[in-house]
Amino acid sequence: MTLRLILFFLGLLRDLDLGVVLAEHEAMSRSMMLALLIDAVTGGFYVAITRGYLIPMYLAFKYNVALISKVLGLQAVITLIVLTFLYRLGDSICRRLRKKLLLAHFLERAFWASLPLAAPFLPLEVLFLTLANIVASLVGLYITYLAYAYFEKDDLIKLFSRRFALGALTSIIACVVAPLLIYALPVRLAYILAYLLAALVGWVGTATFFLTPFKEVELKPSHIVVPLEHVEIRKVNAFLFFFLFNIFVNIAGIIWIPLSKSLLGLSDREISLFPLLASVGTIIGSMLIKSVRACRVAAIFVVLTFLLLPLARTPTLNFLNFTIFELANISGFIATSIVYSGYVREIGHTKVSLLTQLGYIAGVAVASLLVCYLPQSLLYYVSIALGMLMLAIMYTAIPEISVMPETLTLSVARTVYTISITSGTYLMLLTREAISLFVRALALTLLIIILYVLYMLLTALLSA
Repeated sequence: MTLRLILFFLGLLRDLDLGVVLAEHEAMSRSMMLALLIDAVTGGFYVAITRGYLIPMYLAFKYNVALISKVLGLQAVITLIVLTFLYRLGDSICRRLRKKLLLAHFLERAFWASLPLAAPFLPLEVLFLTLANIVASLVGLYITYLAYAYFEKDDLIKLFSRRFALGALTSIIACVVAPLLIYALPVRLAYILAYLLAALVGWVGTATFFLTPFKEVELKPSHIVVPLEHVEIRKVNAFLFFFLFNIFVNIAGIIWIPLSKSLLGLSDREISLFPLLASVGTIIGSMLIKSVRACRVAAIFVVLTFLLLPLARTPTLNFLNFTIFELANISGFIATSIVYSGYVREIGHTKVSLLTQLGYIAGVAVASLLVCYLPQSLLYYVSIALGMLMLAIMYTAIPEISVMPETLTLSVARTVYTISITSGTYLMLLTREAISLFVRALALTLLIIILYVLYMLLTALLSA
């Protein structure tokens, strides 16, 4: 009897201790949710100006489409190389997360604020834009890490949807403030002040993370045994879908405004409305796109709106078409998050976060290169073909999203996985050989130059 009483009280103490731990974890999750949402509120204003007005700002500084695509492509390639290196490092890049997040969060806003100042000096602009995007990718990595570490699948989708909605809400304010500055001041001065104001608002989010206590969270292995082959297939196919999605969306993002300007003769002030329309579309999209079915439908509209771009021959139709495009294009991120959230314990939350960043940056890099080197008429059809391929993978090769029976989907998924892995391996080998050949050629060139300089010095000494 005494033993039973002791065991009973020990059980009470254990349950009490477990309750305290759960309460602490729940309180920390709430504080992290609040911090991430405040970051989205301040970040919405900051991102709407720094990213939304980047191409209009370059147009104001007399950059043409080819130059814009070269600048964006170069920084994206460098950022992609850095992220690929970080992917190989694994979980070590997220140790001492608090200090790294605060530093990267602050520096990101500082680099973006400097872009209008550096715009007249092209090499400096490329340098600052590259640094801004590398640090922004790190911030995105750390925030995604925190999201996957603190929240499960349903709460994760709620968090991302709320972040999209709140960010888009404050971006509307930004899209009112920026055009007012552009209307009231000389265009270049207006962009300098707008980017500085965006950084100041963004640093409020930095202060929020500074005031939010959080500790490193390690995910425990899942009790559900999932075949490694299934995890690998989903990881690769979801990444391929997100990569193609970002190629398509970024091609549209780069050429939409310049093409609309050339087709419709829009002024700089009318162009300044596009970020506002993007914010309105994102708010509506964040309220509507929260499920697999919504992602399927929205992805079709992403392709369809770009397909109809040349037919929207009036400003009103063009603006409406662009708003629908922005409404739908958050579906790629939500769909990818739905897939990865189910396997984050098997893949690892650092790698899941990096895969998301890599898919985005790789899409920007390839889109920029295609815009730079393909004729505009051919680019349009290539982008539509890529959009159709993206839809095909989404609808047939990702079991969580596919419209086909699961057994048939797994068969198609294995085929897509095998083709993509084989193609990626050959591409990596080809890239390594090309880099090796370039380094050898560079070394040979330097050797010839050195020998020539030595020959000239010897000739001069002998003649003297």
